[in-house]
Amino acid sequence: MIINRIQVLNYGCLRYVDVPMDRFHVLIGPNASGKSTLMDAIKFVSDVVRNGVEAAVTARTANFADLVWGRPEDPENQRFEISLEFALPDSIQNLLPPERGYQVFRYTLTVGVDGATGKFGIDDERGALIAQLHARDRQLTFFPEPVSPVNTMVQRGRRGMRTVFSKNRAGRSRFYPETVQKTGGEGWRAAFNLGDERSAMSILPDAASEYPVTTRILSYLREGITTLSLNSERMRQGAFWVRTSPL
Repeated sequence: MIINRIQVLNYGCLRYVDVPMDRFHVLIGPNASGKSTLMDAIKFVSDVVRNGVEAAVTARTANFADLVWGRPEDPENQRFEISLEFALPDSIQNLLPPERGYQVFRYTLTVGVDGATGKFGIDDERGALIAQLHARDRQLTFFPEPVSPVNTMVQRGRRGMRTVFSKNRAGRSRFYPETVQKTGGEGWRAAFNLGDERSAMSILPDAASEYPVTTRILSYLREGITTLSLNSERMRQGAFWVRTSPL
């Protein structure tokens, strides 16, 4: 299972990017273009799922506005969105209702400031199965590719999509089993309200048979995200040789 698309809206120095991915992907762009920020967006999602949104934010800054594009002063504008799409291998698709033809799992996280309390938290979170892969040519130009910003990346119920879980600003989390045949409101499980700090995905019901896709993606986000950073100062230093034996 791989991430085959990353979208980021108003996170750090990134106004909006929509990047198709593959098993091996190289980002090439000038300094301060947002390459590291794009990778950090994935790590941010991982941190939220593992430790909660407060820990994810405070690990990066003491001022939430620093994480929002343009550092807006108005709390109403202090919000960002990150979306990851995962291509489902055949072995996973076979665990889902075959007539639905689900090929993709889409996860979207919105973090923002509550205008009434001034506190940041999860504004919206949702995971959904989608029946069709997003078809888009891979970028062959410098990162970031110019793309017109969207107002929001949150996709609500539409044809060919099944929402598996959702969370709103009030903290209400709902879950809908992936393996049930029926659609609509009948299949929703009891809702939980644990505030806007914890991720809905992180409290997924312990039922891998009902949530085979989300269970695997949860494990991937918790344990499979690794960040490696090169030491630029050491790279600028000249190489040296040590003679260990006489010529």
